[in-house]
Amino acid sequence: MTVKKKGLFKKIGAGLLVAAAMAPLALGLTSIKSVSAAETDFTISLHKMVKNSDDAQTIESDGAEKTDIPGYEVYDKKTDGNVEFSIFDIESTFEAWKDEQPSGQYADDGEAFNAFQQELISKFSKDAEGNDLTVDEILAAQRTYLTSNGLTAVHTIDTKSEGWTGNTFNFNKEGISNEGKYLILETDADSSQATSISAPLIFGLPLKDHETSSKIHLYAKNTVPKTDLGLEKQMQDPEDITKYITKAGVEFTLTGPNGSVTKTTGEDGKIEIQKLSNGDYSLEETKTLDGWKLLEGKFLFNVNNGTLTKREGSADWATLTEPTDGRWVFKIDNFLTTGDKDFIKVDSEDEELVLEGAEFVVTNNNTDTRKYAQLDGNNKFVKWVTNLDNASEITSDDDGKLSVSGLPYNGEGTRYYLQETKAPAGYGLKKELIPFTINSGSSATSDQEIENTKIGLPTTGGMGIWLFVLVGAVMMGGAGFYYYKSRKNKLV
Repeated sequence: MTVKKKGLFKKIGAGLLVAAAMAPLALGLTSIKSVSAAETDFTISLHKMVKNSDDAQTIESDGAEKTDIPGYEVYDKKTDGNVEFSIFDIESTFEAWKDEQPSGQYADDGEAFNAFQQELISKFSKDAEGNDLTVDEILAAQRTYLTSNGLTAVHTIDTKSEGWTGNTFNFNKEGISNEGKYLILETDADSSQATSISAPLIFGLPLKDHETSSKIHLYAKNTVPKTDLGLEKQMQDPEDITKYITKAGVEFTLTGPNGSVTKTTGEDGKIEIQKLSNGDYSLEETKTLDGWKLLEGKFLFNVNNGTLTKREGSADWATLTEPTDGRWVFKIDNFLTTGDKDFIKVDSEDEELVLEGAEFVVTNNNTDTRKYAQLDGNNKFVKWVTNLDNASEITSDDDGKLSVSGLPYNGEGTRYYLQETKAPAGYGLKKELIPFTINSGSSATSDQEIENTKIGLPTTGGMGIWLFVLVGAVMMGGAGFYYYKSRKNKLV
């Protein structure tokens, strides 16, 4: 790189011209705007690239145009958000900086300019403790530096106006020539979409082998690879808890260095979050669907140059899978809201008399299309079946008790039914279905009583005894008539 010194009067004159032509830089502005100026016959074509691989190599900005750069992809406004680039003449800034350095520290201007470059790059990437700055912090650091050094953009191009095509920004306004020292900064970016901003370009012109060129090509590149995140959400199937389904409408909030974003699952149960910057993040389920439990706590993780790691203190409801296509995936399961219910089988006339051996199945409604519950060995719900022969039976024990657990419910509660399939010995089978409700408090309620009526001789005073009396009277009358006739016949 060739470095030329300019005379004092030439530098002062150029500074006065710039100061007269450019509006003062206001502290705290979101972007650095330049005034309108005529075009020149020299162009600096800046190509914005986004790193997408840990193996990406340094792009040498030697003035030549390049294609198919391994480890990088071209900037895309749709996915990377709006950006703005500004070019500054820093000839006098460099000279002032050099004057502040100890005498004899640098052998020549080339060595001094290299040190100046590294100092600026550090200012716009690290804090005082050496930590990486966020996008918003980098932009703020740039504004502070530009203001304190009285620098005003010679030319500014943003993706909301003209002057750019695809990923190329052409700087060609008056004040830009093929000599001098320049600084190109990404002076504005959408921090909700950007993982980082382009590293500053500090260079002297002309470049080697481009002393007479009318155009040079430079490459602005993001120093942090983009990190894409996919979320795959499965919901426990209320028809069969051993299976999972996908649902739209589950809401997650991701909070990180650049703020928070809330996204909702589609019908496929997926969410895509693109271009995470380095830093610590938390993922929280903020809304679930009726019938499923809301995940508790936050999943905490860190992004560092394309690598995701779970942080200490994180919830455990997500499984983080390493990428096969450059995309990390969180696999998350949601479980049903379920409840339990206890019952006791008693005699219809004496509730203190408990009944052993009654058998029941659980049904999901009281219509002809009802389904029946299959349960595990602990009477916990597994799935619904359509055939009664495949249903699981629960039996009252010697204390008359029976229970069912793990039944799904929605909202305030879901109505289910017991269907008796076998009555206790000596009792009649209960024909009607027995309704019960499952909700968050159903397991805490007292046992629901189920009564059965004993089968035996009719009770005294019933219709049955009168039948016996009538039959007995007839038989006795017949016997009396027979005795009377036989006596009469003997007398004759």
